Amino acid sequence: MSTKSTIAVVPTYNAEHLISKRVKELLQSSFQMIVICDDQSSDGTPEVASAQTDERVAHVLGDRNVGPGGNRNRVLQIREDVDCDYLLFVDSDCRVIYEGDLADVVEESLEDPELGVVGFGILDRDGSPMKWNYGSLMHPVHEAADQKLELLMNQKLIAKEQFIIGARSRAESYRMVAEKQPKEVGWVAEGCFAIRASLFKKLGGFDEAMRFHEAHDLSARLRDLGYKTVFNPIDLVQHLEHDSRMSRRSEDEIAAKLHYFKKHWGMSQTVFRHLFDLE
Repeated sequence: MSTKSTIAVVPTYNAEHLISKRVKELLQSSFQMIVICDDQSSDGTPEVASAQTDERVAHVLGDRNVGPGGNRNRVLQIREDVDCDYLLFVDSDCRVIYEGDLADVVEESLEDPELGVVGFGILDRDGSPMKWNYGSLMHPVHEAADQKLELLMNQKLIAKEQFIIGARSRAESYRMVAEKQPKEVGWVAEGCFAIRASLFKKLGGFDEAMRFHEAHDLSARLRDLGYKTVFNPIDLVQHLEHDSRMSRRSEDEIAAKLHYFKKHWGMSQTVFRHLFDLE
């Protein structure tokens, strides 16, 4: 029997029809606790979360909307006497399809002390591997048009060395081939991933200034501490594509990308806006 312990975290927003299903699925595994984190939903989600009666289920109901990353951080608010080794985040719109014990999978996947984060296989609604399940960390070479990059290199606003490093991994932005073994990657999808609880606490969780691309930033900060991010191709969940961001999606993505490039690249807002035609 494992001496490690894992808490499952279910971040949710306006998904009252999904909460009970996720809790029922997760209760089939040996989690120490299942924590529902609600981002100030305007539907019946808080009531459904509060109505869960199993002693292993807890909930943290937000008094303001902080976005996906900030909502996941609410797991840090659970009482101090609750401690664990790992956290497994499973979005409320990700149906569990793995038939074994998810807690065992998490503990086995993070046995290597050099690993900080492990992402798991997520299937699309049609049962095929979800695109953008993992990838390389955000880089101008991935994100911008070739002619823009060439212009910025000519102006010495992007170094040639930076371009070369990014170009090698441009094609890895989403899953193109079936993986058989775990592989080191830049980031993994937030829908189903595990992290060492001590590291999540040390980092203070996700950067709440980012309502998009927050997984890139988390893995970049873990890399700076000497930890790896790995994708484990075992399929644990199926994404049901419940979109709660809707009209905010484009605005949040641009703002998060700018924040990331400022934070990790020292890129000015002027260069960013020119790079992505935002003048």
